[in-house]
Amino acid sequence: MVTIRVKKSLFLKDARDKPFLNQILLTTLIIIPFGMSIFFLLPSSPWISLIYWITIIYFLGPHLLMLHNVCHRSPWKKPYKKFFDYFLEVQGLFFGLPPSIYYHHHIKMHHKEGNGPNDLSSTEPFARDSFLGWLKYFLRFIFLCPFELPLYFVKAGREDFAIKVTGGYIFFYAFMVCAYYLNPAAAITVFLVPTLICWFGLMGGNWAQHAFIDNSAPENSYKNSITVVDSVYNKRCFNDGYHIGHHLSPGMHWSEMPQDFENNIDTYYENEAMVFRKLDYQIIWFLLMLKQYKFLAKFYVPHNEKVDLDQVVARIKTKLIPVKV
Repeated sequence: MVTIRVKKSLFLKDARDKPFLNQILLTTLIIIPFGMSIFFLLPSSPWISLIYWITIIYFLGPHLLMLHNVCHRSPWKKPYKKFFDYFLEVQGLFFGLPPSIYYHHHIKMHHKEGNGPNDLSSTEPFARDSFLGWLKYFLRFIFLCPFELPLYFVKAGREDFAIKVTGGYIFFYAFMVCAYYLNPAAAITVFLVPTLICWFGLMGGNWAQHAFIDNSAPENSYKNSITVVDSVYNKRCFNDGYHIGHHLSPGMHWSEMPQDFENNIDTYYENEAMVFRKLDYQIIWFLLMLKQYKFLAKFYVPHNEKVDLDQVVARIKTKLIPVKV
């Protein structure tokens, strides 16, 4: 997805974002009809549910990262912006995304706080190779975020954001209740399980993105984030592996990230940035939970330095220690 032929587009300000339209079309033609068929046409079956969940998992990454880019840098021409924004909110319900929550949590909270102490999704207090720590982190997001996120905005003097977030959660849970009342089995298959899958993906991804932190400078984006190169994940998910570059320049176009990394690679390594190849965030999360440091170290990318596997393992372990405030 790095090289794209630039042609004019009816809906887009930047024709490089045409893959977003493809992603929206695939969700419209596959996910929504499949989900509605489970509600109204198909018989209740574990096999149908399993196929639906596999389909959700396959489309989830590209959908979330499309949404991620849309939130950071709206691609829509003005006459079509409201239509696409509202349509994405509708599609989001099938992936477990309450209206407006992703935008406010990620853009207005996470990027402002930069994984620091006031970030509600901060990984700093946890040992990032601890499953118990991860479980606390995940359960906090599930059960406390509907209360903590509005309160965060109230404290920040943004009551308007707090109202939007609260309204988004209320609508989402009311929608889930209505779906369950209509067809309990279908509601679990089409909405409840995909919501858990999505929230796990979001928080597992964020955990891995900010798993390796230099305790001497936890506020430094080079030292509290990672970059993943040469990965199928980047091809499917709009270069999301370049997370350090994304935090340094959140408005950078996704197609420019690989070249930006190459242009600034010396700065990355002067700051001892953690760079991996081939992997994606969920695999990194999985390896950390299993404490497979040596296997993870095999995918570490050194730069003009000779380091053996044991040195890389030691480097990895030192960056997983909780940050003391």
